[in-house]
Amino acid sequence: MADVLASLSPQQVAGFYGRLANSVDARKGKLEVSLAAMLMRLWLENRKKGDVLTIDAPAHLRGHEQTKSTLEYHRRVFLTQDQARLGSKSAWAGNDADRDLLYSLHGFQLHSSVTLAGVDLPLHPVTKKSPGVRVSFQSFMTYAWDIYDWDYSEHLTVPNPDYGSRSPDAVAPKSETVVVYHKHAKRIEDAGLAAPYKFQTRPWRVLDAGLVAPADVDPSRNLR
Repeated sequence: MADVLASLSPQQVAGFYGRLANSVDARKGKLEVSLAAMLMRLWLENRKKGDVLTIDAPAHLRGHEQTKSTLEYHRRVFLTQDQARLGSKSAWAGNDADRDLLYSLHGFQLHSSVTLAGVDLPLHPVTKKSPGVRVSFQSFMTYAWDIYDWDYSEHLTVPNPDYGSRSPDAVAPKSETVVVYHKHAKRIEDAGLAAPYKFQTRPWRVLDAGLVAPADVDPSRNLR
């Protein structure tokens, strides 16, 4: 597979990545914003490795099935119905939202916090013992967190942003797709033209009725 960026200077490669971000944005379909394009531009603008940047969570991230599935798990943990654990498996259907999240996030995490209120349930008429506590969610907030960096040993075939261009800076203008080797991202970073960073979204309030519905909890339950 031809390495079309090999002969270019870091400045020229950075320009190509910028055009690639614009091309991704133009192909975002029905999405309000392309997270993949946004994060690539932030990488090109960033100059300090490890900076923590804050962005708004796009609607397709907040409403994605994988996000909801994770928040359902968070709810179970908060209600002592499940143990906290690390790691999960993701399923991607291949629509605009799936592709954008797949290309922009490397295994993002959701961090949630809740404010709960509880009242004792009525005593059992025979045992005279309380069956537990009815818990209601006063607040359920969450945000996404990830690191934007590159695996320099990998490569990706992408639609060529310069296809059909007559610009003297165009890369392989006769090719509809090109292979981008991520080792060139390191060249850009080494030249001080970009830097990997951490990012988190601004917190958003979880409003899904199923996620914030009241639940009965046994405070004596031990999951260990």
